[in-house]
Amino acid sequence: MTRPRLAVILAAGRGLRLGARGEEMPKGFLEVGGQTLIDRSIRMLQAAGVERVRLVTGHLAGHYERLAARHGSGVTVTHNPDYANSGSLVSLLSAGALDEPYLLVESDVLYEAQAPRLLVEAASPDLLLASGPTNSGDEVYVAAEHGCLTDLSKRLDTLRGPRVGELVGLTRISPALDAEIRAQAAHLLAATRFVEYEQALVAASARHPLPVLVVEDLVWTEVDDEAQLARALAVIAPRLRA
Repeated sequence: MTRPRLAVILAAGRGLRLGARGEEMPKGFLEVGGQTLIDRSIRMLQAAGVERVRLVTGHLAGHYERLAARHGSGVTVTHNPDYANSGSLVSLLSAGALDEPYLLVESDVLYEAQAPRLLVEAASPDLLLASGPTNSGDEVYVAAEHGCLTDLSKRLDTLRGPRVGELVGLTRISPALDAEIRAQAAHLLAATRFVEYEQALVAASARHPLPVLVVEDLVWTEVDDEAQLARALAVIAPRLRA
């Protein structure tokens, strides 16, 4: 099994829920424990064996361009010029057709070192990482049957299939699954450009099974607003240090 050596980090979002802070910097540049989310994520990915990181930018792209320059040739930038009028699926498509396995990562996630390592070292060519309950208040629930994804939703009452965990924001994707995601994107984007990559994952999984790995005690959090940032600083960062 070929291990992924590439990570694609979706970093185009405008951070609207962060208010004034989101106007000053992209979410990936929020600091927790003395370093930015994006710098820490790159370090975690490289420690897991990822050799190249592709940042898909949009809002305040200059921050990421300067970061890539500091990191050298291992970190590159691709820009989504339509970031303000589209969802994260368009950002993923902006990364270009990928003919190698990769890790798909959200830029605003704080996670422990084993998260990317489990995906890189897995025997399965495709794998979606999920955790146990986080009580974060902004959960994306994962439904699965026979170990494979059936749905992702923030609403339990619409979740199609048994709930098995919560979406972390790191997924291993093979070239075959990537091709299916892009095929489904053509249908999903016909109605609106505001489509999230999670919707394409669910649509693609109906034709290309996507196994789910649930790590019940995984330490992580998304940082989308001030309350989540406060939780990251007060609750998650100490647990990561421990």
